[in-house]
Amino acid sequence: MIETMKPGSVVVDLAAEAGGNIETIRPGELYKYKDVVHIGYTDLPSRLPTQFSTLYGNNITKLLLSMGKCMGLYGNNINKLLLSMGKCMGLYGNNITKLLLSMGKCMGLYGNNITKLLLYMGKCMGLYRNNITKLLLSMGKCMGLYGNNITKLLLSMGKCMGLYGNNITKLLLSMGKCMGLYGNNITKLLLSMGKCMGLYGNNITKLQLSMGKCMGLYGNNITKLLLSMDKCMGLYGNSIIKLLLSMGKCMGLYRNNITKLLLSMGKCMGLYRNNITKLLLSMGKCMGLYGNNITKLLLSMGKCMGLYGNNITKLLLSMGKCMGLYGNNITKLLLSMGKCMGLYRNNITKLLLSMGKCMGLYRNNITKLLLSMGKCMGQYGNNITKLLLSMGKCMGLYGNNITKLLLSMGKCMGLYGNNITKLLLSMGKCMGLYGNNITELLLSMGKCMGLYGNNITKLLLSMGKCMVL
Repeated sequence: MIETMKPGSVVVDLAAEAGGNIETIRPGELYKYKDVVHIGYTDLPSRLPTQFSTLYGNNITKLLLSMGKCMGLYGNNINKLLLSMGKCMGLYGNNITKLLLSMGKCMGLYGNNITKLLLYMGKCMGLYRNNITKLLLSMGKCMGLYGNNITKLLLSMGKCMGLYGNNITKLLLSMGKCMGLYGNNITKLLLSMGKCMGLYGNNITKLQLSMGKCMGLYGNNITKLLLSMDKCMGLYGNSIIKLLLSMGKCMGLYRNNITKLLLSMGKCMGLYRNNITKLLLSMGKCMGLYGNNITKLLLSMGKCMGLYGNNITKLLLSMGKCMGLYGNNITKLLLSMGKCMGLYRNNITKLLLSMGKCMGLYRNNITKLLLSMGKCMGQYGNNITKLLLSMGKCMGLYGNNITKLLLSMGKCMGLYGNNITKLLLSMGKCMGLYGNNITELLLSMGKCMGLYGNNITKLLLSMGKCMVL
């Protein structure tokens, strides 16, 4: 029978689970045999609810748009329909934010920003919560959406709206399509959503600061904005690390360190990677940043954030400035970042060990910490040399030995010394270590690392002790 069918024909074997009625069927698969499509799914009944819900959601959307047309509201998507409906009601905001504030005023809710409006609206509904997180969960319960954290609430709300993405990424893209925001990745969707809300930042950084201002959070940099946002959401951590862990708890991700939290958050977004490197590259792809290594990803991310440094050093310093960390070199930036993260260490060694502890890597020296961090990143070299070469490959630096790798890394950092000596002196200057020769540089670097030998021999012995050599 299959041999006589025309190309493009389709056969669906409902008995595939029991072996099938057709000889050429493959249980559980969809494939072509001689240009005839064979559908041998063994779970067809469980696939019906999703298709039915999608059809139902589309019908509801079209019904609303059709109803709007019937009322003389000709928007061809939900956003336009809402703005048109607002105009019909005498609410002339030309974007969703203004429309909501105008609608709030019409309802007697005079909050001058979205946060106050939502809390006031919650009070008006009998939901007397003192922060946005509690209000949303309470409002969700009021709507019959009983997720006990924000992630479950959003997925449940999406299902209620006919948006059946099984993770946050799919849900957001599906919600954006429903709203007439057709960005095919998270970055484009957020910028499109920002424009729709009257937040016209042309990059993610400006958009976040503009969104924060719209919410009544007036931090002039990302760090202040995030800490201000945590208070608004009922997350009172006084540092970025505590804030992230608290935010993770709010999302139903109860992890005790940053590494586990990031991997768990990736899973929540539909990115099931088993190490940080793969997760970051996958997350970058989801955001429309398709660098195939960490270096390209960071530069692409910087461009997306409005930070156009053409190398990692400039990018990090620019990113630090954006975060309110104004160190003019990498060392000061790292120590300032550590302070912002609640790690108040006075040198790089202590900072790295403390940061490692925060990541769930409880090592007592730099060597063990680097090897453990490498393993966390999916770079399994069993010694520092192999680890550095593996990490360099991950960063797009393919030198086959340490010298070439260091020179390549220096070029990537904007340090163009054509030999190791010049590179080290240039790197030292970048780190705020201004020795005019290798000896002075090494002693200065040792002091920065908490190794206070006053000559090279003592320094090397101290460094060896730190590295367990």
